[in-house]
Amino acid sequence: MNLKKNIFDKEHAEFMNQFISEYKEKGYNVEHEVPYNWYGDRGFIDIVLCKGNKLIICELKPQLTDIGETIRQVRKAEDVFLKAKPEYSRFEDIKFVLVLKATNENLEVCKQYSEVLKGVKVIFWNTDKKAQERISLEYENLLHGRLEAENNVRTICLICKKPVYSDLALCDDCAKIRWG
Repeated sequence: MNLKKNIFDKEHAEFMNQFISEYKEKGYNVEHEVPYNWYGDRGFIDIVLCKGNKLIICELKPQLTDIGETIRQVRKAEDVFLKAKPEYSRFEDIKFVLVLKATNENLEVCKQYSEVLKGVKVIFWNTDKKAQERISLEYENLLHGRLEAENNVRTICLICKKPVYSDLALCDDCAKIRWG
């Protein structure tokens, strides 16, 4: 018996049940542990939320322990789920999200791997709404700062082709070489 796995399974089940309760109260149709299979790619979606024309496919993680595996699960769902379950394709607004328990530990992992998480929609959720709001805001600020830096790239250096964050068409290193 793998005691650590059972502890995580219990924590995952509790997290999932709390999440399901909240979204049922908000009027969502909730399905959990939805299996899919597409030419040998098999898996389970933790939660599928449906309301009106909105479909939200959720991978839930109370504790983010293996970032690579977690991203692989989300990407696999994005690539395969709608092919394997075409009945869900009728929805107009479809989102794939990684739902993390709003904890400082999960936030720190997301900060450390923010580049790896690029393109993955991450939502922090907790029954403690103050913790959820605080951690969500801190993560959004991290993302906003990263996006702001990316949006400030006006051009690339004419010499070395690195991104340039100023009105000059040369990076600092090439400008020093050019003008001393």
